[in-house]
Amino acid sequence: MNYAIIVSGGIGKRSGLNIPKQFYKIRNKTILETTIEKFENSNIDKILIVSNIDYINKTKEITKKFKKVNTVIAGGNSRAESVFEGLKYLQNKNIDIICIHDVVRPFIQSEDINKYLIESKNHDAIIPAIQEIDTISLTDSNGNIIKFLERSKVFRHLTPQFFNYEKLFISYKKNIKNIKKFTDDASIYFEEYKNIKIIPGNKENIKLTNPEDFK
Repeated sequence: MNYAIIVSGGIGKRSGLNIPKQFYKIRNKTILETTIEKFENSNIDKILIVSNIDYINKTKEITKKFKKVNTVIAGGNSRAESVFEGLKYLQNKNIDIICIHDVVRPFIQSEDINKYLIESKNHDAIIPAIQEIDTISLTDSNGNIIKFLERSKVFRHLTPQFFNYEKLFISYKKNIKNIKKFTDDASIYFEEYKNIKIIPGNKENIKLTNPEDFK
């Protein structure tokens, strides 16, 4: 069985909105609904929503119409802690492939999810990513350039990210005390297992974060 964890625990401090981003409506539909629809119409078997505890009832009300949404649970104080809560909840459910997705990437396409899912059967960890096209530099804490990076080898990570469930869960359990130093699920997995396959991502699969994103 495969499962998707959709992380919907944020409150959108950077967005400039007066509501959490997942409840913002695009074409009269919340971002939460739009994102779930993409997974509902894919080959993902089941969906787990991890919500901010203050909005869990609202999230349950919005998501009850989706057949693949197994349940909604409360997350932690950070994205990584919320993912960990989801992984713990799914113990003993005979899951082989786990998919982690940020709810505020509503422009993911069902066809891409299916493509990534097929690829994940050949690798224990795959992530969609976009190759960098701008000049990239590494700086010190004062903003001084230390060196220029070879942009052909620099990639921006997207979600959904797909993993062997047991291996990702082990990675989280071993690193949960230092979870703040990691920026996504791939970086946590890499700490233990290293071997991650990058596949081409879709440039339209943007993460809605700042006011200009919503404009």
